[in-house]
Formats: sequence, C-alpha cells, structure tokens
Amino acid sequence: MPTFHKRTTIPVGRAALWAFHVNPGAFVRLIPPWQDVRVASAEGAFANLRVKLVLKLGPLRKAWIAQHEGYVEGERFVDRQVTGPFGRWVHTHTVEDAAVPEHRPEGGSVARAAVLDDRIEYAAPGGAIGQILLGGKLAGDIGRIFAFRHARTRMDCVRHARFAGEPRLRVGVAGSSGLIGRELCAYLANAGYRVDRIARAGAEMRAWAGMGGGNGKFANLQMANKNGDVSGDWEGLDAVVHLGGVNLASGRWSARRKREILASRVESTGAIARAVAGMKRRPRVLVVASGTGGYRERDASAAAAVETEELDDSFLGEVVRSWEASARPAVDAGIRVVFVRMGIVLSAKGGALRALGRAAVLGGAGAIGGGQQRWSWVSMDDAVGAIEHVLHTESLSGAVNVVSPEVVTQGEFARTLRRVVGMPLGVPAPGWMVRALMGEMGDVLLRGNATSAGKLVRSGFEHELPGLEVAMRMEMGRVGEGT
Repeated sequence: MPTFHKRTTIPVGRAALWAFHVNPGAFVRLIPPWQDVRVASAEGAFANLRVKLVLKLGPLRKAWIAQHEGYVEGERFVDRQVTGPFGRWVHTHTVEDAAVPEHRPEGGSVARAAVLDDRIEYAAPGGAIGQILLGGKLAGDIGRIFAFRHARTRMDCVRHARFAGEPRLRVGVAGSSGLIGRELCAYLANAGYRVDRIARAGAEMRAWAGMGGGNGKFANLQMANKNGDVSGDWEGLDAVVHLGGVNLASGRWSARRKREILASRVESTGAIARAVAGMKRRPRVLVVASGTGGYRERDASAAAAVETEELDDSFLGEVVRSWEASARPAVDAGIRVVFVRMGIVLSAKGGALRALGRAAVLGGAGAIGGGQQRWSWVSMDDAVGAIEHVLHTESLSGAVNVVSPEVVTQGEFARTLRRVVGMPLGVPAPGWMVRALMGEMGDVLLRGNATSAGKLVRSGFEHELPGLEVAMRMEMGRVGEGT
C-alpha cells in the first residue's frame, strides 16, 4: 500500500505547533486554495471530531467524511477516511520536539523548534486497476498538498509567535464571507483570538463548519440598522475589521454600478464608524480595507506611491477618498483607525490571479495593453498577516499600503504566471480590446499602480512571501518548484 511521509522543522515550540492544529480555523487554513473544497459539517470534540468535506471534481461533487481517532494530547492524532474519494486514507499527524542545539541569541532565551510529521497510508479507488490508472496522479497531488500545508503552517506559526505575548483580542469582522474575510477569520481564530462576524441588519449567516463555532471562538453580530445602531453584544469588542464592499470586477462600470460600488463602501463604513464611536467601551482600533487604485497613474520612471500623496481625480480616487472619509466618526471619537490600502491580493480562490491563471492554462494571459504598466500586489498570507500586525501596532494609523516590496510590470506578472502553470506562450490583449470588453473597469488593468510598502515595513512588518513567483507557487500548489 502506498505511503506518503513528510517531516518539517518549524521554528516554534511544540505547544505552539500543536495549538495551530487544534485551534479553530485549522481546517480552513490548510485547505489548498487551488482546490474547490468546502467544510460541510464538523461534529464532536477535537479528539473524536467527525468532519464532512465536499469536494468539487469538475462538474461532480464528492463527499469526504473523516473521523479523528488515536488522540494523544500535545503529540498525535489520526484522521481516517470513513467514506470518500480514496480506497483507503489514514493520516497520522505527529508533533515532536526538534533536536536543535541550544542557542541563546544575544543573551535571549533558548531557541525552540518542533517537528511536524505527516504520514499517510492511502490507496486509489478501484483496487489494483485504480492504482495503476491513478496512482501516479494521486502521489503527485498529495505531494503538492502537503508541501503547501507545511509551508503555510510554518508561516502562520512564525507570525503568531511574534504576538504570542500580546493579549488575545475579541475581533469583529465585517465582510467575513469574502475572499480575504474568510481567510482572516480562520487565521485569527487559529492564533487564539475570538472572532465575531458582523453583518447588516436582517442578514442570515450560516454557522461555519470546521471553524470552531461550538467552543466560543466564533459568534455572529448584526448592525441594528444602517445608522449604525448596535446591540449590547458589541460591547467588549477590542477591534473591528471591515472588509465589505461590492466587488470591483463583478461587471462593467455602468453609472448604476458605479453608484453601487461607492455606496457599498461609504454607507457600510460610515455605519460601522458610528457604531464603534457610540459604544460605552470603544474598540482600540478600527481597520478598514481600502485600495491602491486611488493613486494617480505613474509612468515607469515615477517613484512608487506613498500614503501621504494626493489621490487621483478618477472614479477609483473618489471611491477611496469618500470611503476613508466615511470613517470620520470613529476618528473623532479617538479610536485608532487604519485604512489598509491593498494591492492585487493573490489568491487561487478568486480575484486577478484566479482569472489570469485560468487564462494562462488555456494559452492566454499575455501582456495587457503592452505590459509596461507597473502592478503592486500582495500574497494572501501577507495580507492577513499584515492585518494582525496592524491590530497590535499602536504606531500605525491612517492609510497604510499593504503590498509587497517587489513591484513588477504587468508583462513580468504575466510571464511569471505562465512559468508557474507551465504554459510558455500567452496571447496578448491590446489596450483597445480591454477597453472594448470591459469599459472603464479596464483601467484597473491598464493603469500603473506602483505602490510603496515602506510605511508597513518601517513599522516592523516582515513579509513571508515578498517575491512574486514564490507567492504564486504557494497559491497554485507549486511550492518549491522552479525556484
């Protein structure tokens, strides 16, 4: 029977590495972003947890039920397939102390490390014939998945260790079901924070299976009305993160669509700002997602945009200006308010990387409008890590660019993506074609938005994925390949 085995040394103590696996949110953090997998249900305590996953395989959906067993606190647990896509699947997770030499950097404490050991006994469906037909593909897929899982575990554990001495916060998150919001909620919960999801009045929010709702880490809060009135459940929030707003790329920018884009950001931010300003015990910080699209267009010789410069007179400039101004009630109430102006967030689950990645596989994703416009981007892992950093960094307020220090041209972005997916050729898209197909929305792709990460870096933030190719490989299941 085939066996997969992978061991990785993680530079944190064994207790922290164990906590990463048993805290709420671990399932979501460890689901590969290039796979369409949903946690449908999770029942029982962790030691005997039963999880139902739903996998989308082309037009088909397949249920995978896994049962935890063999639990040894702080050391080991096993998940065994009850039903699912494999003929057999027994996955043993083990956490051990690493055998590292004692080291006291600059008189500090002894360096600690732990080993993550994953061992899987598996079989293809269909017995011997299935193994002949599918064995090679399964072995490759399992290797990709666990290269990703170990890399993400290391990054998350290292980031969480930086704030291990800080109090665990109660964080309200608006926009929790979005591309960034879902990852942020899982990330924060896995670090031991309590996460309360915020929705508009009357909205229904389903329980998030596999996210620890049963142990008090997750709760739902609602705005009582659009004026920002809230229930007493909001009292006790230490921080609020607002990630809401209509997707910019969800359709051509008609006059009506532009009003929706602006209103969805201004009205929701204003309501939340008034809500936190009116609380008896106000949160220490309000974090509002914003964007880098509001900076003026710059040519190849211009310096990258910094937070203090004037915003453009374009539609996106007006959106960012009005969006951030709507948080004024919170600022006036003395709450620290941070606008995280994000570049292109790389995610295989959605956004630009998913769309262009699909095009690249089909032979597209060539240069857009000549490809000389500069793009600023940030990996999903660094985006959620930056928000945690902002929550704890009192020196940060106002606008903060959340981007990688590496700015690339659109042509470089496209070539890197094609290299990652293994498609060397790409069909270019001239500017006139982009405008004809997308209208004014095409300016998002055609305008340069080189943006400086200086303020974030000077505040002490460390990017885990500062290079474009490494970040793309992380999201698309190509960790360690070609680099």
